[in-house]
Amino acid sequence: MARIRKRIRREMGRAPGAGATVIDSQSIKAAETVGHDARGYDAAKKTSDAEELSSGLR
Repeated sequence: MARIRKRIRREMGRAPGAGATVIDSQSIKAAETVGHDARGYDAAKKTSDAEELSSGLR
């Protein structure tokens, strides 16, 4: 699969490897069953809930 992806990227005139990887997290409301010690605090978002992690290539 990786060889096919690299070949297609080369045919498109792009570098064979991904140029960037984006890692982000989205704040979500934690259930009442999630203990306070398992929750984090995001100062930029001013939230103190659990976070859902996602990553992807762009």
